[in-house]
Amino acid sequence: MFEKNRWQLPLISIAAGALAGEAVHELARWAPAMQQTLGLMFLGIGGFSIVVVVLGSLSQYRRVAVVPLTLVGVSVAVFVDAMTEPAQNLWPFDIVFWWLVSVVPMTCAFYVAKALQRKAG
Repeated sequence: MFEKNRWQLPLISIAAGALAGEAVHELARWAPAMQQTLGLMFLGIGGFSIVVVVLGSLSQYRRVAVVPLTLVGVSVAVFVDAMTEPAQNLWPFDIVFWWLVSVVPMTCAFYVAKALQRKAG
């Protein structure tokens, strides 16, 4: 799907990561139990991994770049949240936190998507 235009996959990955980051942040606001770090962490990892599975399965080639590009989108979402909430002044640490916590599950999700794609034929 993304093979004709080489800029489609990177732009869609960054946008999807940003939207997933914003969705996780908004869900955490609505659900009081998710405002704790552990619940938010699992919600974020799950959401970001789903984005990587979908994008990884749509690409015909091995594009491991989906993972770091999605993390760039997550960084954009954290930055936007920091700009809209002035009390959040440690946003660089939030970016590092999400990168450290999410990179391994997202990479695993990418390889699961590729394995499912090969199995489907």
